[in-house]
Amino acid sequence: YTGKAQKIIVLMVAKSPDMRNMFEGRFVAELEARGNNAIQSYKIIPFEQLPDKELVRSKIKSTEADTVLIARLVGSKTVEAYMPGKIHTVHSSYYGWGTYYDILFVDYGYTDDMHVSYIETNLYDIQTEKLIWSAHSKTERTEGQQQLINTFIHIILKKLSSDNIIR
Repeated sequence: YTGKAQKIIVLMVAKSPDMRNMFEGRFVAELEARGNNAIQSYKIIPFEQLPDKELVRSKIKSTEADTVLIARLVGSKTVEAYMPGKIHTVHSSYYGWGTYYDILFVDYGYTDDMHVSYIETNLYDIQTEKLIWSAHSKTERTEGQQQLINTFIHIILKKLSSDNIIR
């Protein structure tokens, strides 16, 4: 496979149709914003049909797309992260020896849970079914699911662009 992808089908292997639709919709919107031609797989393959690999294959091949990007969650975990504290001083005097009596405040550190997702992303040539490009990513979620998706998409699009796969 040479050159840039002409039309990309984006397929997210997800546990729920809502997650799949949100991911694919956002990914396609970002691809198109960069000048790429893309389509969400949910527009041609209903969620209930995803387990039927032959049906999925035939529906993908029946499109005008030349590539299919498949993303799937391969693992996730929650890790405890330590956020160190800081020491703050308040000056009691701006002149001379009075600064010896500065007041010291200690902001102790704390721990917080950090959610980490590991996602595998593969891009295939639809006609030959050969792998063109692959990435494994580790994405930290500090807020909601949408923030995780946006961070992931930004990272993957940046890499696809730097590898001259997309615009």
